[in-house]
Amino acid sequence: MIELRGPWKLGYSFDVYTTSSVFIGNNQWGRPLFDSTYSPMGQLVKDFKYGQEVSKLSNILQLLIQDKDFNSYINNIDTILPVVPSNKARAFQPVYFL
Repeated sequence: MIELRGPWKLGYSFDVYTTSSVFIGNNQWGRPLFDSTYSPMGQLVKDFKYGQEVSKLSNILQLLIQDKDFNSYINNIDTILPVVPSNKARAFQPVYFL
């Protein structure tokens, strides 16, 4: 668990998303491209969100369930407030699954 500091009372993240990211150039539209390496949770979240691999949700839950720090933390909170989708036009909205 990683404590998140900001203008809120308390916040945590389970893990980092990427462990490294190297700029490799721009695509044909001028947008940057990166060669990224993901944490185990980051790879699952990436596959779930961008690959629309709903089957990854059970793997995400398994990582959470197996982590003693997460279980200790989750047992002491009353509410999880998800962030609204950043792109409401997207057909697949992963935040609603989580």
